[in-house]
Amino acid sequence: TQGYSSAASDVNKGQTVDSPQSMVEREALKLALQEPVLAGPMFDAVEAVEYRHPVHAAVRAAVAAVGGASAATGGAVWISSVRDACEDLAAQALVGELAVEPLRIDGEPDPRYVSVTMARLQWGSVTSRIKELKSRIQRINPVSNKDEYFALFGELLSLEQHARALREQAAGGL
Repeated sequence: TQGYSSAASDVNKGQTVDSPQSMVEREALKLALQEPVLAGPMFDAVEAVEYRHPVHAAVRAAVAAVGGASAATGGAVWISSVRDACEDLAAQALVGELAVEPLRIDGEPDPRYVSVTMARLQWGSVTSRIKELKSRIQRINPVSNKDEYFALFGELLSLEQHARALREQAAGGL
């Protein structure tokens, strides 16, 4: 843990390692590494681009490179195959760390916990995209660039609807 803890002061895309979004990303990765049979389909449905921290995204990509969590049964062989698929030492070290770090749940994880965790992961990414889109829309002149404005506005409405659905799914864990 020491090698990775020193990265706690690093800022990546505005997120520190101990930010709420980063903690959700870590939890999702822990589920895939420790409980691949349970987390598999829901974890595999969320792409690496949803992970804001680059090392987390690298671990997510490594999981995909070895066939995804859905194809795994867990155990030391699974952890080793993910670690070997990591392209850098930080990601390899993180796999080892997350494989033994306790999940943030009392008791055993269940499908609902996996669903809530994955919704929270996606919600953070979607809300960031909404902020970026709103910023772009504010800089467009709706009179002279009507087509672009309405295309972006339609995309914004769709993302906001998706964010509401994810928020409701994530609230299912309360």
